[in-house]
Amino acid sequence: MKSCQSGSALLLAALLCPSLFPFTIKAADSVESIQKEATEWAKLRMETVRLETDWTWQREMMQSTLAALQERGKTLQEKRDQLQAKAAADPQAAGDLEAKNEAARAMIGSVEKNLKTLSEKLVRMRPALPPRLSQALELPYRSLADPALGTSEHLQHAMTLLNRCAQFNKAISYGEEEMTLPGAQNPRLIEVIYWGMSHGYALDRVNNIGYFGYPAKTGWTWEADPGIAKQVALLIAIHKDKSDPAFVEIPARLGSSFAENTKE
Repeated sequence: MKSCQSGSALLLAALLCPSLFPFTIKAADSVESIQKEATEWAKLRMETVRLETDWTWQREMMQSTLAALQERGKTLQEKRDQLQAKAAADPQAAGDLEAKNEAARAMIGSVEKNLKTLSEKLVRMRPALPPRLSQALELPYRSLADPALGTSEHLQHAMTLLNRCAQFNKAISYGEEEMTLPGAQNPRLIEVIYWGMSHGYALDRVNNIGYFGYPAKTGWTWEADPGIAKQVALLIAIHKDKSDPAFVEIPARLGSSFAENTKE
């Protein structure tokens, strides 16, 4: 995740596709205004592609690291077992084998240290996740924090977290969530639609208020914006196939300030 652009949210058009941010064209617009909007859309599209590429590269790198650590740990454990068996069969070579065992234990310790660092980063990332995704990952997060599990089990849970985040980030997710909205004391059932992990929109139909959600410095944040209630309702209707596809202007933010706030 990258640093969030400061200032107020950028208004950009979003069709029901997580990788497109189209713009609205009115019949009365001049050629110059259309060209200007097309230029702005192209800039936003380039930034979106860059962010998606960064996330894909980071995920692939972490997956490769996890696989390599798991394979290395397994190899070292096999070598340790072989050395112990050989030492038992040949007492005269016990001293040399013990030294090799010590080296193997040191390497296993290094693998476990790297895994611990990765696990800590995943835990720090959780507050920035969309609430629905964070709740769905409760079990793997709880397992990741269990000190009784071995290295292989911790690697498995870390991979589960990474894969679930990747799947969520590639989709548009809609549903009803129990939320305590800003200014309210009690939770309510609110319609929510997420654009991957980058941002989301909530609709309070009773009070006709829209909410814009994004990962801020302190974690995922919902901001009330009464002016977008109609647009959010249209997005939800299109997603549920209750309205024809259309261009919809909706606020969005490129990047995230949460990643900068959680750097070591």
